[in-house]
Amino acid sequence: MTETLKRTALFDTHKKLGAKTVPFGGGDMPAWYTSVKDEHAAVRNAAGLFDVTHMGVLEASGPNACAFLDAVSSNDVSKLAVGRSQYGYFFDDEANVIDDIMIYRLARRQYMVVVNASNNDKVWAWLNDANGSRSPACNLRDLRAASSGDDCRVDIALQGPKSLEILQTLNPQLSNLS
Repeated sequence: MTETLKRTALFDTHKKLGAKTVPFGGGDMPAWYTSVKDEHAAVRNAAGLFDVTHMGVLEASGPNACAFLDAVSSNDVSKLAVGRSQYGYFFDDEANVIDDIMIYRLARRQYMVVVNASNNDKVWAWLNDANGSRSPACNLRDLRAASSGDDCRVDIALQGPKSLEILQTLNPQLSNLS
């Protein structure tokens, strides 16, 4: 039996540009264009753009979102300022790691949580179960789902020492960041 590999939202673009793809985490993922060595050097010396559209993107919102995320994650979400993010973990009731996560505070009562693609379905089910067992609950949405409409989200990552400089040339409003 052959497993059907998932493809990222940018898969066709990668293939058109000559990417070499490999099976990874249930997906047919772009791995490199030229060579691993050349691309590693480019990211270490300048910047590289990475397709992470396969990652899970979830939203917790409402007056109880912060308390909920504090209860199910490893960090103190209440200390997170709007516009900032933190790395952490989701734990089950026995303190076993479910997944490592990034939490972004988008607004006073709105958070975006990025989870690993291979754990997305498991995390989504677990979060909904944990949320349903709490009163009052928060609002949860899967931002990769078509039902999210204009709020639908996928991620790309720009990494490397020249990343901020590159972003600032694309958006002058970011020029005050350092």
